[in-house]
Order: sequence, then C-alpha cells, then structure tokens
Amino acid sequence: MQFSLTEEHAQVAATVRQLLADGAHNADNASSADSATAAPDRLNGDLLATLAKLDLLGLAVPEALGGAGATTLELVVLAEEIGAALPLVPFAASAVVSTLVLAAHEEPEAHAALSRLVDGTATSTTAWMTFPGELRTGSPAGTVNLRLADGAVSGELVAIPFGADADFLLVFVNDTTALLDLTSPGVRRTRTASFDLSEPTASIRLDGVPPLFLSTPAQTAKAIRRVAPAILTALAGELLGTGRQALDNAIAYANQREQFGRVIGSFQALKHMLADRYVQLEAARGLVHYAAWACEGPQPGAELAARGALAAASDAALAAAADNLQTHGGIGFTWEQSAHRYLRRARARRSLLGTPARQLDHIAERILTPARG
Repeated sequence: MQFSLTEEHAQVAATVRQLLADGAHNADNASSADSATAAPDRLNGDLLATLAKLDLLGLAVPEALGGAGATTLELVVLAEEIGAALPLVPFAASAVVSTLVLAAHEEPEAHAALSRLVDGTATSTTAWMTFPGELRTGSPAGTVNLRLADGAVSGELVAIPFGADADFLLVFVNDTTALLDLTSPGVRRTRTASFDLSEPTASIRLDGVPPLFLSTPAQTAKAIRRVAPAILTALAGELLGTGRQALDNAIAYANQREQFGRVIGSFQALKHMLADRYVQLEAARGLVHYAAWACEGPQPGAELAARGALAAASDAALAAAADNLQTHGGIGFTWEQSAHRYLRRARARRSLLGTPARQLDHIAERILTPARG
C-alpha cells in the first residue's frame, strides 16, 4: 500500500505554490478597515487563465473529456496549495465540484460545459445549500427556494460564492442536477457581503431559466455516489493547506517577536501549543492521503475515509487558525493582519460542509445501517 507523496508530487506543489505567490491576488492583499463591510474584489481572471494553461482546472477529469486524468492524491496536492494561498478563484466550486460532477455524467450537454470549465473560458459556482447529503452535512448560509417547472428553474438563492462573476451555476433541484447559464436574461445577480473574504458572494434570482444540462434523479444519484468521496477528500486537502499556512505564519511570528528580551517562540507554553497543532495537522494529513488513495480503487469505504479525513482536517485547520491569531496577540485581531482570513475560511468550510461531529455521525450511521442497495 502506497499513498504517501512522491518527489514528483512535491515538485508539483512547489510549482503551484510559487505560481500562487507570484500571481495570486489572494486574501493577504487585503483591503483596509474602511472596506471591511464592502463586497470583496472580483475573481482573479489572470490567475484563472494561468491555472487553465497548466491544465490544473480539470486536474482530476479524465483525459478523454479534456482533463489531465490525474489521481485524487494529485488533486489534493493542488487543493492544499489553494487552501494555503486563498486566491480569488472559484477552485472548490468550479475546479473541484462542478468539473467532477459534470464528468460523472455521460450526456453531451454536460461534457460541452465541462470543456469550457477545463480550458478556463468559463467558471462555475455552486448552490451549496441545495446539495444532497452525500456532499454535505452542514447548514450553509442561504435559503433554498427553487422550483423546476416546464423545464425551467425559478427561485432565489443567497450567499452564492463568486455568484456575481461565474458563468454557470450548478444546483440540485427535485433530485436532479441542473447547470444554469448565469448570463441568461432570466438571471438577476446582486453582490452581498461575504464572511469568507476570499470567496465573494452574491444573491441570485432566477426567473424561468432553462438548464443547459438537466439529469434525471437516477443519473444524479449515480453520479454523486461516484464522485462524492473525491470531492470531500479534495476539500479536506484544501483545509489542510489553510491550517498549514496559519501554523507557518504563527511559527514565523513567534520566532521574531520579542518579549522580556526573548523571542516568544522560546516560551514553553507557546512551543507546546504550536507543536500540538503541528501533530494534529500531520495526523489529519495521513487521513487525507489515505482517503485519496481509497478513492482511486475505488476501495470499499472510500466515502467513510473521505468523511473521516474531512472531520480531522476541519478540526485541525480551525485549531491552527485560532492559535495563529492568539500567537499574534493584539495585532492578530486587526483587519490588516491576515490571521482572521484563515480563521474565516476554516469556520466557513465548517459551516458549509458540516462540523466534524456531523461527519462522524454520518459515518456511524453508514456503519450501523445495513448496506443500501
């Protein structure tokens, strides 16, 4: 059994890390306190185009469908770097969820939209609150008020990440998968304040919008069962990156900030706290990498492995982000310091995907309930 990273994986991670450091308009390029309640910037189109040129937007999409045909572990490597940099690109919504869900369907309309997502000529966002339980157990912000009638979708959604800038919207309505064109005449979008500053949100009103692609309930159920473990594992990898960067920031500050003539990193209480976060993150990393390996079989229990990894990564990221803020002391609570951005991401993902307790409840239910047909 081999599910650890290779030297090639490390080189890919380093390349992506440098790319994001050089070109990303990320969360650290923050606005001032005067704009704390304003809508964040638009998505970074230049970075998105660069990611597309490197075949990173369809990394786990099969080559036959225009993707790179990479493994889930390679997707996790990319996701971790995205989670660390927090760039203004819809990675989770478009490059993970939308591409994998569309790739799991066999209809030409789904593949036509998929090709645009992979080559970067279009982006997709997701109405998380409409997703089935296989993809989330949380209660994300936003209301579900959608209806499918006469082949068209109507209703209103709020708190949609990158909703003001995306081209497509992936929703689940009446147990079907629907992909909507957000440039259609029946769509009205309004920017809203976002808790996670690296994912600008918008409310979207739909008035009789015909889907570009609409599956049957049976097709949807089959597709979700197929890709849910990989999606959950990739999002767990993203959280690993957020926690890793928060911890790195805390360690860097602790090694240069002085109190009483000594760097604060030399104080035992702080050393123990940061060492605990490192151990917690590395333990979560092992679970995430195992889940990525299990997705490739797919191995029996891949979904359970993915949910266990997500629970561990969520806990580790939130703890690291909170301790990063504490390590920075008074300055950690300021708008200009980046600590709150990692804390916001960790908390937002926790709400979006479900708390570790909910993930573990889901695992227990699956184990204790007889196998479903």
